Amino acid sequence: MFPRLIIDREKLYHNACLIKNLCGKHGIEVVAVTKGYCALKGVIDVIVSAGIEKLADSRMLNIKRMRYYGIKNHIMLIRIPMLSEISDVVRYVDSVLVSEMVVLKAISEECLRQKKEIDAFIMVDVGDLREGLMPKDVSGFINEAKDLKGVNIAGIATNVGCIGGIMPDKNNIALLIEAADRAESILGRRLSVISGGSTCTLKLIDDDEMPERVNQLRIGEAILFGINDVCGRDIPGTYKDVFTLEAEVVEVKRKPSKPLGEVGFDAFGEVPHFEDRGIRKRAILALGRQDVIIDSIKPRYAGMTIVGASSDHLILDVEDYEGTIEVGDVIPFDVTYGGLLSASTSPYVEKVIR
Repeated sequence: MFPRLIIDREKLYHNACLIKNLCGKHGIEVVAVTKGYCALKGVIDVIVSAGIEKLADSRMLNIKRMRYYGIKNHIMLIRIPMLSEISDVVRYVDSVLVSEMVVLKAISEECLRQKKEIDAFIMVDVGDLREGLMPKDVSGFINEAKDLKGVNIAGIATNVGCIGGIMPDKNNIALLIEAADRAESILGRRLSVISGGSTCTLKLIDDDEMPERVNQLRIGEAILFGINDVCGRDIPGTYKDVFTLEAEVVEVKRKPSKPLGEVGFDAFGEVPHFEDRGIRKRAILALGRQDVIIDSIKPRYAGMTIVGASSDHLILDVEDYEGTIEVGDVIPFDVTYGGLLSASTSPYVEKVIR
């Protein structure tokens, strides 16, 4: 079935082992983020076999699916919970990131109802301005949270590099450590975990600036793609082509490169622009925006360029491709994290692990 997403088992295992060992040398536990591939069990099995025991996802549907698969590993919910899903959070999740007292109190009440305990990590915003308490507000929050039943304040966490594109550095991570110190003075005990962010925080290991107290990272991209996209760095020794998107050619013809007639809006409300390059050889593939974010894929063969896409069709300029191309041929594409995320989510894309 096409289109299909091919996952290379051996390359994925290699990357997972390398990242685990890299972090382990600095006393850092890796929590593998599963949202990029919709918590596909075959991918999780490979990552767990590499010795990464804890998993994390932002979607309760993915977490419930993991439990349905029989996965008993520790699972962290990394999107701050909605009040409407608290019952499922307590039922299926082992640890949770929180930034609102009303949410933490609702979790506490639900834990008492279900006779369970859940680990809570207090999110601190150190500059990216996504979720989290501002550092000055941590003490007040901990004072109110420390006596809640059913929730264990297990640690402090942060996130950078997502909304604001702020890169981790010794200064903003120092804010996290200071927040942890204040929390510990109120709780009267040492926090077991300081979760320093995601793949982009690996930069601090590269730069030899990782504070000793950071002992956990929540990592997806580094394992899946061997890159640190926020910082623009490759991770040495990793494979960059774990994932390949394949699509089938349904038409090959020579056509004008510029559409004929008056230009209006396309099917997505945009006004397209095409350069007039004369008559060009074009291939249409059975792949569209309903399958993947088109801007997040790139033909693997030299001489092929994406011209545009509708919901169901992708047009390639193949004039400069040195090989032959015919109807029925399968074209491979490299995917970015966004491409993986969308292709994994689409029910029209087959997922194959080999």
